[in-house]
Amino acid sequence: MNIHRDESNAASEPTLAPEAFVAPLERLYRGEYERNASRNLVQFGYDYFQNQHTPAASGPVPADYRLGAGDEILIAVTGSFEAYYRLEVSREGTVVIPDVGAIPVADLRYDQLADTIDLALKQVRKGYQLSVSLGRIRSIRVHVVGEVARPGMIEISARANILDVLASVGGPKKTGSLRNISWKRDGRAETSIDLYDFLVGVEEPPRNVVLAGDVIHVPPIGKTIGVAGYVQRPGIYEMSEVVNLDEALRLAGGTTPFTFTPYLQIERTSEGRGRETVDVLLDDASRQRLIHDGEILIIGAVDDRLQPIVQVSGEVVRPGEFQYRSGLRVSELITLADGLTIDAFLPQAFISRQVGTPGSIELVAGRKSLASSRRVIVVDLEKALAQDAAHDLELLPLDHLSIRPRSSATVSPIVEIMGAVQKPGAYELTVGLRVSELIALADNVTPDVYYDEAELIRRVNDDSDNHLDVKRYRFNLRDALDLGGKHDPLLKNGDRLVIRKMRKAEIKARIEGQVRFPGEYVFPADAKITDLIAAAGGLADNADLRAAVFSRESVKQLQNSRFNHLSERTQRLFEDSLRSMVQSGRPQEGLAAKLALQDTEQLVDRMRRQDSNGRIVIPFNTPDFPSSPYNLALEPGDRLVVPRRQETVAVIGCVFTPNSFVAEDGLTVMQALDRVGGTTDLADQDQVYVIRADGNVESLAQKGQNQLRLSARLHPGDVVLVPREAPSRTFGAELADTLMIARRAAELGLIATQIGEPVNDFNFSSISDSGHRNTGINAYQEAILEKTRR
Repeated sequence: MNIHRDESNAASEPTLAPEAFVAPLERLYRGEYERNASRNLVQFGYDYFQNQHTPAASGPVPADYRLGAGDEILIAVTGSFEAYYRLEVSREGTVVIPDVGAIPVADLRYDQLADTIDLALKQVRKGYQLSVSLGRIRSIRVHVVGEVARPGMIEISARANILDVLASVGGPKKTGSLRNISWKRDGRAETSIDLYDFLVGVEEPPRNVVLAGDVIHVPPIGKTIGVAGYVQRPGIYEMSEVVNLDEALRLAGGTTPFTFTPYLQIERTSEGRGRETVDVLLDDASRQRLIHDGEILIIGAVDDRLQPIVQVSGEVVRPGEFQYRSGLRVSELITLADGLTIDAFLPQAFISRQVGTPGSIELVAGRKSLASSRRVIVVDLEKALAQDAAHDLELLPLDHLSIRPRSSATVSPIVEIMGAVQKPGAYELTVGLRVSELIALADNVTPDVYYDEAELIRRVNDDSDNHLDVKRYRFNLRDALDLGGKHDPLLKNGDRLVIRKMRKAEIKARIEGQVRFPGEYVFPADAKITDLIAAAGGLADNADLRAAVFSRESVKQLQNSRFNHLSERTQRLFEDSLRSMVQSGRPQEGLAAKLALQDTEQLVDRMRRQDSNGRIVIPFNTPDFPSSPYNLALEPGDRLVVPRRQETVAVIGCVFTPNSFVAEDGLTVMQALDRVGGTTDLADQDQVYVIRADGNVESLAQKGQNQLRLSARLHPGDVVLVPREAPSRTFGAELADTLMIARRAAELGLIATQIGEPVNDFNFSSISDSGHRNTGINAYQEAILEKTRR
């Protein structure tokens, strides 16, 4: 690892938080390093100018600053008279003070300015105090040439020094020298600047103030050497003269506490043909060895492995690495680690040994083997601590003693509790644990507990069949909790304790719509629909109980289950049958089968998206409904919605003017059809059907007692639907259909046989009896309304 921060690393370092950056020295102390030195070197010193800006004319003016044309002088006079002057030095080098005259100040040092002005004022004034300072500083022009980022003539403050000038042009490029910067004035060499003494912190920065017309020249870089690896400041350094090995190391900040000091390597060019590496001892004589241009010092790191050591991990107070010494034994290592924890598993501990006599391990039987000295030795810690020589073994370097916790080395005995407790689940079986104590661990019983009996399920060993069997033991829970002793069973590993709950004899049902107090109510187990209506305060005056919708959660779940089963079976059977038609039929039949399969898939998809409502059709108009079998017992989740009484009947479908009419007494289906102008030519008159307000459906196509007759009367809320007639086919097409049906009768008959379940099962459940149907408001509703009015 290179502890110097090169350009590539600097670019990738996190900048969001300063503490996120890990310094090279921190990495060394963390042990995050490699013995080989990094060659990612950067040139030293050039990064100083990267964040520098053109200096502003602020701060104290140096005493040796020379005044010139354009400088601004601030003069304040107090005492016998008061005056304030802001004067600019003219091109002639003078300033003019009223009543005093022109005073020459050009080329004066700043520390001489106050005395010069005071001498002039004394010629005309007495008894005053004088304060002189500089305001705006003039700008000058200097030339910067050579290996700099932006060479040319620049304008800069007259108080700028050599570093200010270099910073204003971006500093020397990496092809330019930092140790031989030339400074010329009036065509003569003023001085040569070496910035290294300043950059390494040996000297103060050069403060020589530049003058107008000065020329700063940065020549190409001189001879260089590299210092890589474990020194304080690895990098590429420029030499002003030949240096020795000791001076080169000092230039790089010296070695670190992690430097491998017996020797280092020097990489150099050999006879202009290639590079070679030479090992050099780091003794006093070698430190005087001269380092030449292009050579690289490579300084390695010490071995990061701690040798010799032994290691202990697991259930000890202070796990870690410890110094190895001859004769160190297992018991002594445990003592060095401050002893065992309370959870240590003593019968088995493992020593992983890396060194010793190699042995042979067969990789392939009889063909190939591997030589290895690694072994795992099992010791008993209880015997080792008693200094039993067979287990208190003498350790070797790099031995690793691993001590497991008891929980991972053995199977923990557990018992389980379920039922009427606050926190059912599995618990650790401890010595002498009884039923009452396990219940206490589970935060005690719940209010609905059944005290007369609890059950203990226990695994027992059947010696006759050599297998585990299960036996059940029943006991009085109240006696176990109150009396204890022999009434409180002692638990064994694997026991399951079942605490029974009393069955809740309460039912929650909801009523909505046209009742006095809609909402959710709680009833005893034998409550019925009439109890739900009574709990809601009875029906409102405009309620239509005949059209009420009663839904049940258990019915909804049953309908959805059957519906899903039907859709899956329908799709599977149609796919199998139509695939056979595609493979063995005529081309026209195959195309028709594919279209039919697509239609079936769309139908199944719609079926799957449809959700049942769990409705049960209740004939509330049954005479003496409260004592009838239709007054069902309530179940949890039941819901009754009583709609507002409808005063109309509707006729929709293939009629001339679909419309709704006021429900008149005695209005028949035929009369309703006549009022909308009759059916259209597209209507299928044999399929006319009526959906009654109570959910029942009557159709002309039905047979038996539910067959619709055109003379049947309509009641408020009923809807008459006239469907569209299916398109007819030609005689030839019907003949072809007949032949195809005869050919595939077996497959289609199989589908019809396997589906078999009526679709009506999935729409609603009905317990109505048409023989008890009444045309008006039934006697039960009338009684409820009358009771409500009172």
